[in-house]
Amino acid sequence: VWVLHVITGSYDREGGMWFHPGFLRQVHTDIEPTAAMPAPRPGPRSRPELSVWNDEFPCAALADEVEAGNLRALVVFGGNPMTAFPNTERTRRALASLDALIVLDVIDTETTALATHVLPTTGQLERADIPYYYDQFNLDCSTQFSPAFVPPMGESKGMWWIAACLAEQLGTPILPAPLSLESSDDDVLSMLASRAAAPFDEIRRLGYVADAPAFGWVRERVLPGGRWRLAPDVLVEQLQHWRQLVPPPGLLATSRRQLRQLNSQQPAMQAHPTDGPVALLHPDTAAGHGIADGDLIVVATAHGSMRITAVCTADVHPDGVSMPHGWVDTNVCDLTTEYGVDALTGMVVQTAIPVTIARPSELAS
Repeated sequence: VWVLHVITGSYDREGGMWFHPGFLRQVHTDIEPTAAMPAPRPGPRSRPELSVWNDEFPCAALADEVEAGNLRALVVFGGNPMTAFPNTERTRRALASLDALIVLDVIDTETTALATHVLPTTGQLERADIPYYYDQFNLDCSTQFSPAFVPPMGESKGMWWIAACLAEQLGTPILPAPLSLESSDDDVLSMLASRAAAPFDEIRRLGYVADAPAFGWVRERVLPGGRWRLAPDVLVEQLQHWRQLVPPPGLLATSRRQLRQLNSQQPAMQAHPTDGPVALLHPDTAAGHGIADGDLIVVATAHGSMRITAVCTADVHPDGVSMPHGWVDTNVCDLTTEYGVDALTGMVVQTAIPVTIARPSELAS
């Protein structure tokens, strides 16, 4: 899709696709072109074969780093590694052996249950906020401000305050001047909005502010010589390798997104049967294995197995078993390994995994 848009001149021009500079970030105002291509560096000491991009270490190295003694303390900001990282039981042992597992969250999770310290953060209604993280993902160039609606419960604090407090006690302050631990949420938001297309006071007063899309800035200020680079060597080499791959025979587990759940976040209310943790099977595949719609089945790989409810639908390929990620009782991480990774990115392979399926009664017999 990107290539088609580029060769038809459809990017960064009115009437075509536009690049979001961010209403708050305004990255188009001071960005500079660069001819340098991104390059990885070796992974951590226990897994040097892994690729590290932009100083982000792949989660596949976590258990090895803990067991090697290279990682002794971990701070988790609102995530749930126990339902997101590969090889669930090894991840559990690694997290439980840490000197300190500090979790910042608003709910109980499988990870908070293992934590040495759980630090309660303010929830969405207990704090003022602007969508800084999603700034460049909005469909239009806009932002909004929402005030706190209720006072914080108990000892809850803003996540920024907790992070800043920990950093100060470690002797590595992170708050830019003039912010301090005495600052308010609005002070922090004002700092985040210091580059915005509108003054923070106006954003706070109006609640929602929008700007027109920005065109031309990528072609004029980002691309070296105004030219696109569509085929980096590392991608071409990986594509050549992929073209030589032969899919293994049998069924392949594939990963799917869900409308009302994101990764390891707490699942929302299930409004539809497929909102839950179910495995989607083609009717012909199900019939060939003696499986009916709604049956409990066992999905197994060379690394583990799990029980999950089957739902029959012609929307999936006959050779596929489609399963969602991030659930607790049906944790697909039980099927994966921290050593099955993508060579280029170091990301754990969580789709196109060879699996077998059967009814529990067949395995028992």
